[in-house]
Amino acid sequence: MTRTARQLAAGASVLAALLAGGWLWGAVVAPGLWSAVALLVAWFLVIGFLTTRLSRRRPELKLALRGTYLAAAVTALALGYLTSVRETVVDEPLVTGAPASQATPPGAPASSVEDLLAPQP
Repeated sequence: MTRTARQLAAGASVLAALLAGGWLWGAVVAPGLWSAVALLVAWFLVIGFLTTRLSRRRPELKLALRGTYLAAAVTALALGYLTSVRETVVDEPLVTGAPASQATPPGAPASSVEDLLAPQP
């Protein structure tokens, strides 16, 4: 196996471990949001520890292992921010008009239009 093939296999292995563990711990095992976040953080720490140990034993794989781990961690943080921290709901009053089907036809007598400024009973 060539050096490039070993590096690609190492990077793919790190990515596969992160994805498989992330799915298992975050979607299958965890009962709620915060437990899923805690388990995913723990899983990333475990994979980071193992990646560091392996890259010390095999220096030629250091860039592939750590680069893949770093790219996956940054991507996971960005997706976590975009899907849970960032607000996507606007809580502002929305002014709406009457539906066109309820609009007064052109040329209708003025008496059919309610005077909102008139004194109310």
